[in-house]
Amino acid sequence: MRRLVLFTLTLLAILILVVPARAQSEDPPQPAPLVLTGEQGEYSLGRQMDILEDPSGELTINEVTSSGIASLFIPSSVDVPNYGYTSSVFWLRLPLRNEASLTNQWLLEANFQNLNYVDLYLPSEAGGYLVKETGALRPFDTRDFPYYHIVFELPLAYQAEQTFYIRVESGSSMTLAFTLWSPETFAVNKISDMLGVGLFYGALLIALGYHLFLLFSLREANYFYFVLFLASSILFWATYEGIADQFLWPGFSEQKLPILVITMSLFFMASLKFSDVFLEQKTRSPRLHQLFNLGIGLWGLMIAVVPFFSFGFMAEITSVLILVTPVFAALAGIYHWKQGYHPAQFYLISWLGYIIGLLTVELVRLGILPSTPLTEKFYHLGLIWLVLMWSLALANRINQLKIETEDANRKLLKSENKLSQTLEGLPIGVVVYGTERRPGGFGRMSPPGVLWPRR
Repeated sequence: MRRLVLFTLTLLAILILVVPARAQSEDPPQPAPLVLTGEQGEYSLGRQMDILEDPSGELTINEVTSSGIASLFIPSSVDVPNYGYTSSVFWLRLPLRNEASLTNQWLLEANFQNLNYVDLYLPSEAGGYLVKETGALRPFDTRDFPYYHIVFELPLAYQAEQTFYIRVESGSSMTLAFTLWSPETFAVNKISDMLGVGLFYGALLIALGYHLFLLFSLREANYFYFVLFLASSILFWATYEGIADQFLWPGFSEQKLPILVITMSLFFMASLKFSDVFLEQKTRSPRLHQLFNLGIGLWGLMIAVVPFFSFGFMAEITSVLILVTPVFAALAGIYHWKQGYHPAQFYLISWLGYIIGLLTVELVRLGILPSTPLTEKFYHLGLIWLVLMWSLALANRINQLKIETEDANRKLLKSENKLSQTLEGLPIGVVVYGTERRPGGFGRMSPPGVLWPRR
């Protein structure tokens, strides 16, 4: 009996030592590849990728493809993996098989344009991997395709099966939205995409030109700050979306992060200053006027500290200010509306629409809402709504001032008529000098400048 127990324990010990060692020596099972066909030209890769988080950011391609680490990849179960603000590096594994006989060159697009560093590893015929390095903080000419999103050319021969790896480092928001396109489908799809981008920036440029004309015509402080707001809006969103990288400063991509913080700060500083002047808070509410100046100062501080902090830290701080600033401005509008200031009605409605758009995209960046074409671009609608309603608010304010001026003129004319009637009934003559310094008389008149009692 004792020998049987010893034999059993020895056998179990051997199994415990040998089985794991054998399991580690064997390659992990390869995931099923995504089969590409000629019948489909667009593939959303969210559920087709395996993902590995690298908190240290030190893993290499040789390490992530080794048997020890390859088994740590986790299949994605969502359409768009979104990890919010993180400093981790993420590795994506993408196995593909090409059954499209007419397409041996595919396009891999990163739909979120603010991924700082994106490296694509392609299997080499000589063994190992070739790497293509690009990203939002690398020169624009490192991209395979001249487009404001990151697009790689991905070669894959007919009936070939290969596994590609993508290394992504952001330093702030990590949204892993990737799409694989056939060149023909990509070209057709991006026509409508660029049309939407053109309409958005075209509308902002038209509004900028129109209000520049009004500024030089009316010389109103409101129009000056509104023009400043429109100009900073165009620069900020063009930088954020990558449009500026392609068309404005393709050679300054490495400086995108400070440019982004500076233009964002100018955008919100201009919006707060416009709101302060439009609501006449210096006279109507000095306390709110001081609070708005404090908000402007905080955004100015963001510009001053850009050289001293990482973009990840700045992104977390500004994400709070981005949400607080519009809400605070809207609350000020509610206060003035309740105080009977009629132009605050349009002002308030404009902020409410923009808050919804801005809140949507910020919740996407935080990983709370899913990343979709609608949620990613919803701020377009919010900003156009804000510009339109502010334009109407300015027009309404001008009309209100016109009405108040006409009412004041009527009251002045009425007072002048009443004064004339009073002076006409005086028992003495009165000489009144007008704006042209010509004398006019009331009552019984003598030569100019002489007054005497009536008889």
